[in-house]
Formats: sequence, structure tokens, C-alpha cells
Amino acid sequence: MLQVRCRETEFSIGVFDHCVLVVWREITVVGIQQLMRTLQELRNENGDIKLALLGLVEAECTVPVSSDCMRASTDLLKRFEHNLLKNTVVYARNGFASATVRSQLMTSAADSKTDIPQIVTASLLEGCALTASAMEPALLPADVAEAVARLRVAPASSSGQAG
Repeated sequence: MLQVRCRETEFSIGVFDHCVLVVWREITVVGIQQLMRTLQELRNENGDIKLALLGLVEAECTVPVSSDCMRASTDLLKRFEHNLLKNTVVYARNGFASATVRSQLMTSAADSKTDIPQIVTASLLEGCALTASAMEPALLPADVAEAVARLRVAPASSSGQAG
């Protein structure tokens, strides 16, 4: 069952089984910090939990992201290196925008000096399958996709409350 942890105008964060799902309508430092809080809460609740991270970057999201976001993303990878099994990013745009997202993700991963597998794909179903396969036992990709679809619904207004 999807647990919505945060639903804001710029992003939504949810937990489905051992998958942390993020829908980015705009990537912000505040959003990355909220994601870090969610990961920390899960670690506090479950000790040495192993998680898969799936981020869906919506087409309207501004790329490239700011240098502050890049630093926050690198910090997140460093802090949760032992908890993250995989980081999958779904970004459906092509061309320069897609290359920019891929480049920034790989730069953040390299700067973090972690061994967390980083994957960028244009297909939501493929991203869900890659995320689901990281789990033991494996989840059904369709179940992950359904959870992402539920999380994808933007709030009517930014209330700061979990939905």
C-alpha cells in the first residue's frame, strides 16, 4: 500500500513497500531535503533498511537543476549509501533535456563516490520494472506503476500536509 509522505506543488514523496517514490514537478532543495527526511525516518523505523529509489521527473520540470540541488543530491547519496540499492530516474523527454538529466544524475553519483547504481530511462514501465526487481522478493512492476500513478496526482494547492 502506498504511504504518501508529502504532497506539494513541486514534488510528492511516497513509500511503497521498500520503494521510495518521488514525483518531481520541479526539483528543489526543499524537495531533496524532504526526501532526505523521509529516508531518515525509514532508517530510524527499520534500522538497516534497504530501499530502492524511483524518481519520476515530469516533462514541465526545469532542467538543468541548480548547483544547490546538485549539492543536496550528492549529500543524499552519501548519507544513504548503505540504504539505497538503486536509484532509477524516469524522464520521458528526449534530446538535450534528456542528456542534461542523465549528465546531472551521473555527476551527482560520481561526486558522492558511492556505488549506488544510477539508471535513467524514458519509460515509466521500465523504471518501475527496474525498481521492482531490486527488491527481495521482487515486486510486480504494475504495482509500482500504480503507486506512482496515485502519487503523481498534484495537490490542488500546496498545503504542506501529507495526503
